[in-house]
Amino acid sequence: MKRAKKLLGAAVLLGFGACADVLDLGGAVPLAARFCGPCEEVPNCQARLNAALAEASTEEVEEYLATYESLQCAKAQCDSPQFVECFHSAPGLCAQTGDECVMREACCNFNPEGGAAPETCCLGAGKGACCAECVSCGALLGDLADDKEAEASKLCMSQRKAWDELMKCTQSQCNIACTTKVGCGLCLNDKCKPQINACNLAEGD
Repeated sequence: MKRAKKLLGAAVLLGFGACADVLDLGGAVPLAARFCGPCEEVPNCQARLNAALAEASTEEVEEYLATYESLQCAKAQCDSPQFVECFHSAPGLCAQTGDECVMREACCNFNPEGGAAPETCCLGAGKGACCAECVSCGALLGDLADDKEAEASKLCMSQRKAWDELMKCTQSQCNIACTTKVGCGLCLNDKCKPQINACNLAEGD
């Protein structure tokens, strides 16, 4: 860990920014405190990032510092995918398959360029879960139109708002009509057309 402290101290001088509180880099503003700041999107952000860097090897810390710089993490906004990716890129902080996620950037095998086995974030049981692939809001809507069971757990987490709005309209406006396929379709097209359009046009994976 002494080697890691020296490496991180050098990183401060080289312009990476200061690092974790637990690494005691004199009077410099710690990386975890500077990065996490007032952000509440990631629970216990500062404490978890401090712990991850304290327990990491020299090589892991060096790799993270390079990632931190390449992703421009110092400029990341709290509610952005960039912020989530910056945090979960730290050693040991990415979410494994089935683990809770809010955005696909939290998943261990997230790769914006694709790859052999990229991961994304599905709705899962409701709180989000890293998964191999997800389905769009439009695809789920298509399953309903074809009288198939819509597996909402496979919905892309990024499209949850569009799906929730459609389901809210369906339950409030077409609950009775949707006891039959024909009646449901007619009602949705009449009462929930804006939500249907939003669902079909929803972006993100």
